[in-house]
Amino acid sequence: MPVTLKVTFVEKPEVTIKKADKIKVEKKPHPVDPKDIQRVLDSVLQEHRMVQPVDRAAKDGDQVTVDFHATDDKQVEIPGMKAERYNIVIGKSNLLPGFEPELVGMKKGDHKHFTLTLPEKFQLEELRGKSALFHVTVHNVEEVTLPELTDAFAKEKLHQESAKAFTDMIEKSIADQEEQFDRMRRER
Repeated sequence: MPVTLKVTFVEKPEVTIKKADKIKVEKKPHPVDPKDIQRVLDSVLQEHRMVQPVDRAAKDGDQVTVDFHATDDKQVEIPGMKAERYNIVIGKSNLLPGFEPELVGMKKGDHKHFTLTLPEKFQLEELRGKSALFHVTVHNVEEVTLPELTDAFAKEKLHQESAKAFTDMIEKSIADQEEQFDRMRRER
């Protein structure tokens, strides 16, 4: 049986752009915002925070370890709204609006119930904008202390020569990232 082979060659045409040397994409300067540097510094210091148990009522800035669960208006537990031994730093706004302020004044061993309105973007559509009753038990109240960014801290914990060297490294990193984003924008 004879075999037939068909071969197709595709040549790429040469493309030239008239006045290509006249095309210019503006390179924008990207000064680093001191607020961005401070956000990174705050995040790094937060990673090195120290907590110390205290025998007093919780206040803003404290880390509180709690068990909690939420129920709807029929006293049915809401899925995904339960946690045990959950650490919350009061004032960080990591939970539902209004949750953390309810923990202020609570002590180790305290139990509390309070009602919050679930957000309009809540995961369960049928509960959006509805009230939920939260049941909270406090296991621990700890005072959070952030380290100070000193030369000694920078050397020991951050492996930098000084606090200024660490801050300069952060600024350069942010500037390099902004430059990379700008280069990609210009290439597009």
